[in-house]
Amino acid sequence: MKPTRALTLALAGLVTSTALAAPAEAAVRPLVQGVVVDQGGRHVDDVTVVAEDRHGDPVASALTYASDRAGGPQHGYFHLAVGRAGDYTVSVSKPGYKPAEVGTFSVGRRGVVSLGEVVILKRLVPSTTRLSLDGRSLTTTQRATATVRVSTDETRRPTGAVVVRVDGEKVREVDLAAGDRGSVDVRLPRLARGTHSVRATWAPGSPYVRASASGPVDLTVRKPQHRAARAWTPGSPLLRVLP
Repeated sequence: MKPTRALTLALAGLVTSTALAAPAEAAVRPLVQGVVVDQGGRHVDDVTVVAEDRHGDPVASALTYASDRAGGPQHGYFHLAVGRAGDYTVSVSKPGYKPAEVGTFSVGRRGVVSLGEVVILKRLVPSTTRLSLDGRSLTTTQRATATVRVSTDETRRPTGAVVVRVDGEKVREVDLAAGDRGSVDVRLPRLARGTHSVRATWAPGSPYVRASASGPVDLTVRKPQHRAARAWTPGSPLLRVLP
């Protein structure tokens, strides 16, 4: 029995639907795929990923995006349909990030090369560290307090490690917590006589902020002055007469 026209159209529609339902990767092999993340492990969308052949000519490019595959990465996914087998160099770039060459990879005729997580470094946000002293001159029996203030456009509550050095030697290290709002007081040890250079450095707790250091502040330490006792001489009046 010959198939009717209706049956023929139904079969053709079934074949077309099956082809469209195939995974996109199967239709564009060979390909290179991966996920772009920054130095903090965050997935990054809208990163330009380019594959170049051995002559340095670009053969495929794509922007990272949120994959719609079940169980796939939510953001930062890319795949490059390179078209034919060969060796390809992959690079990534995005404004605000450092462009980088990922490496060169061999792709087979029907192969899929999965690069896993590809790291692109976000450019660090600058920071400023300032140090001030509660006094610029004191004695060897006194101790100074240094106030260290850290600021950055990345956050109003910077965190990290504050190190205070005197004449280049570390004397104190304290944690700058979010609740400190960028300011912490550091009690210095007693210092010997002379002029000392005090400086603070800050190592951020965030991978997206650049470390910074304060300028040097001079602190003068002197020997305490003791008033000499006046000797009593005969004929001098006594303040108190004992009974």
